[in-house]
Amino acid sequence: MRKSWRQILIPYPGENRGFSLLELLLVLTLLGILGLAGTMGFIHFSRGFVFARETTATTAKGQLAMMRLAKELQSLSDTSIATPTRIAFTALRGGAEENHEARLVGSTLLFDNQPLVDQVSGLVLGYHTGYNSSASAWSANTRLIDINLSLQGPDNIDVDLQTRIALRNM
Repeated sequence: MRKSWRQILIPYPGENRGFSLLELLLVLTLLGILGLAGTMGFIHFSRGFVFARETTATTAKGQLAMMRLAKELQSLSDTSIATPTRIAFTALRGGAEENHEARLVGSTLLFDNQPLVDQVSGLVLGYHTGYNSSASAWSANTRLIDINLSLQGPDNIDVDLQTRIALRNM
């Protein structure tokens, strides 16, 4: 004799067909643990996403500042101040001279007294007479400038950027 689906699901029609309290508590406990694990994973993923987004934004700000400094310093023709955190220079563009200054004030890098980038944790300008020379003080023989810029990123982790500029007019 073939059994119907009702006989398979309810093998003994006269018996109680509910769940015991212990079974319900066990299922609710397991669902709670799975829900907590899923929530913690989602929170961890969200924090990682926010950290990556903020680090990318900080890096982009730093790269933009580095490109601006590199563009301005390439046309340098003379300097009046050249320290590791400040440079005042004359640039030659299209036959005209322009005076500029880049300096670190607190945690802001200023260019011509206008903020170029904030959250700066370090700026080091290195002056070189050749590609293989070590950094030294500015001299008439300086041909290259290294810029090392550190920005404070999320969770106080520094984002370090470096570039080397060959001076056109020297």
